[in-house]
Amino acid sequence: VIRQHMIPIAMGRNETRCFLVLHDCTRESKQQQELLVKNSIIKEVHHRVKNNMQIIISLLNLQKYQIEDVNVRKSLDESQSRIKAMSLVHENLYVTGNFSEINIKDYTNLLIDNVKKHYSYIPNLEIKDNVIDDFIDLDTAIPLGLIINEMIINIIKYAFPNKIEGIVNINLKLKDDQIIFQLK
Repeated sequence: VIRQHMIPIAMGRNETRCFLVLHDCTRESKQQQELLVKNSIIKEVHHRVKNNMQIIISLLNLQKYQIEDVNVRKSLDESQSRIKAMSLVHENLYVTGNFSEINIKDYTNLLIDNVKKHYSYIPNLEIKDNVIDDFIDLDTAIPLGLIINEMIINIIKYAFPNKIEGIVNINLKLKDDQIIFQLK
């Protein structure tokens, strides 16, 4: 593909010349098309991974309602929560279109909402977050999400045995390429 631009240049009273600029954008256009295709494929992969995880969650849910043992049901709930923590990364990537990093504050808020949904039987559960509004790479996001998820669940299970009320404070910040994470 060759783009051309003609620029008229006035040389005098009755004389005008044209300056012709030709730009071969075949390679550039091909690279842009390849990038668009690559991004579409990556977006579709993340969407499918998220959907597959949702199917697993649904299957566990169906299984859960066939089991009478309360402890086994709670274990299935926790497994669903872990899978959802991973699924939320792919959901975030799909929605934002950013396939290299994830906003940790947004992701943490999604994790908190997910945990609250699973522990809705604690009427006065409050989870407060003080999480930096910054981005982390995918290799860090999934393990961090699983750690946050596990720690919140463990606090809820063991710090609030009467299941009436509780407050969980989450602090997370980035400092010198390290993640400083605290729950209390």
